[in-house]
Amino acid sequence: MEVKQNEAHELAVELANQKPIIEIEYRSIGKKVIKFAQANNVKQCIVNDDWYR
Repeated sequence: MEVKQNEAHELAVELANQKPIIEIEYRSIGKKVIKFAQANNVKQCIVNDDWYR
């Protein structure tokens, strides 16, 4: 039982540390979408900040 508790704790810590990485990836994707929309302005594309928050 103690081993499983330790494994669960380690997993929880690992997942908690991943949140900033995920947020950075979302911002990177958002920047790429905005650059694409600006480069392809003949196509209709609506981008706002709310879609990736």
